Amino acid sequence: MVAVILVIIAAAVIILWPKKKLSAELNVYNWTEYLSPEVILGFEKEYGVKINMHYYDDEFIMLHELENNPNTDKYDLIVAGNSIMGRLIESDLLASINAKNIPNLKNIGSEFKDTIFNAKNIYGVPYCWGTTGILVNKKFIPNADSWGVLWNKKYAGKICMLSDPAEVIGAAAKYLGLPLVPQSVEQMSQVRNVLLTQKSIIRGYCDDTTASDGAVSGEFWAVEEWSGTAADAIMQNSDLSYIIPKEGGASWFDMFALPKNAKNKYTAEVFLNYLNRPDVNAKNVEYVFYASCNEGAKEFVSKDILDNQIIYPSKAVMNRLDSYTDFIVDDEVYKMRDELWVELNS
Repeated sequence: MVAVILVIIAAAVIILWPKKKLSAELNVYNWTEYLSPEVILGFEKEYGVKINMHYYDDEFIMLHELENNPNTDKYDLIVAGNSIMGRLIESDLLASINAKNIPNLKNIGSEFKDTIFNAKNIYGVPYCWGTTGILVNKKFIPNADSWGVLWNKKYAGKICMLSDPAEVIGAAAKYLGLPLVPQSVEQMSQVRNVLLTQKSIIRGYCDDTTASDGAVSGEFWAVEEWSGTAADAIMQNSDLSYIIPKEGGASWFDMFALPKNAKNKYTAEVFLNYLNRPDVNAKNVEYVFYASCNEGAKEFVSKDILDNQIIYPSKAVMNRLDSYTDFIVDDEVYKMRDELWVELNS
């Protein structure tokens, strides 16, 4: 019965949708494996629009690409974390979104709707959310409970950090007892010192897939990792465990946004409305293994995923997490962060 009703609603949406012309194609710039192929095909079939996927494995590469080419019209939609959304807006790299074209925004959880990034205009549509912690091999590192694991010389050569400056700096800051996002030059200097000390014992800065694959194979014993990727890795190797360290960790959410010169803005908004249809959004959750910002999707998500406390953490765990939206960073600290990231990767 529910399936029949959804089909009727979907048909009604198509019939009642504003008679504006959709583009033939839509170009989406996203993390790899972060959008269900079934969802993509469903949109293409329903609306007759071809989705061209473009991928990055480091969102700061995406950020710098837009900063270096502010007038590009190559992409119609990008996915960006809340750790960089403020910078994208401040740099005038995004177009505001017409909420009238996305009635399914009503399904987004209230905690994601009102952020410092959306105070005056809507610049992003919340997508998935997760946490950042440590994926650890219990066989080699039992009873791990601190970010200090990632600075322990005993595990030299078996440690990998994420290839994400916000996450690397956040982990170091938490390890030092500082705010997740350092708020001063002095705090950034402390973070710089501890990360330069760590550099000699880690294997490198890895994308999340490389980190999890290494953990699954036993090549890495402790890696900084995102929750959904960690949950998938644990299904492949029961020796692995995901921890939020005692010092606390990060919660974050990703957003879909429109680059300032997107050619197919209306079609992008139609796609975002489709993606936020609860049954469609649930299919995406089942594929990406990350919690959805769409509350309506929970009705259609499997119990196994909803009960997985790595993907949907308990309130007690959430109380130990800070969000990137809780902090505002001044230009000098931004500059130091960029310079430190270059230094760490040289």
